[in-house]
Amino acid sequence: MMRQDSIRLRTGGTAPVQKVSEKSAQSNELLTTRFRRADSTLSRADIRELYFSVDGREDTAPFLSKIEAEADRLIEGKNFTEALKTVQQGLWRTPTHIGLIKRACDLSLHLKSSRFNTYMYQLVELLSMIAHTGDGSSFDKAIQVRSLDDALLFEQHWNETPREEILASREQTNKGKDYVVVEIQGSGKGKTQQHYYLIQPTLTPSATTKK
Repeated sequence: MMRQDSIRLRTGGTAPVQKVSEKSAQSNELLTTRFRRADSTLSRADIRELYFSVDGREDTAPFLSKIEAEADRLIEGKNFTEALKTVQQGLWRTPTHIGLIKRACDLSLHLKSSRFNTYMYQLVELLSMIAHTGDGSSFDKAIQVRSLDDALLFEQHWNETPREEILASREQTNKGKDYVVVEIQGSGKGKTQQHYYLIQPTLTPSATTKK
């Protein structure tokens, strides 16, 4: 799968598939539905609520892990059509799963699917929202994410840190909160930088986010 370059990731494919302009229509439409339609009128607060509100069922995490593993197996076998269908199953359960959205972007681009613009919009909006939670320079200014996987995806696809320059990641507790500290190669020889990510507790989905 080809990786999107920075220009494409940050600005390409962000045009809404369908823009809802009437406030009456917006108020009656569930946030998840609007997100799936790539509705550009969603606010950053809406995106944040969607991202940090996840399905609380006990089988959700194992289900998503199984989906990721199956999708990767199909991708490795170059069965891209079935891989995209598998990824879409996972996104129906958790539409803000960044790892699955990134796979959906790559697969839909390869397959020339009409859904590419939608997935790219979703990816850019989620990463942009996360970027506004902090600059990652310290514990107090940590970037807020749901998981270690999302921290690494943000580091690679928003901070544009090449995978080979990510030297290590470790979980650390500070003032009773859980963090991930990502160590990356610095600009000078032997120098490294630390980027701080706060693993933010997820919220119980509200009435606006349920299917």
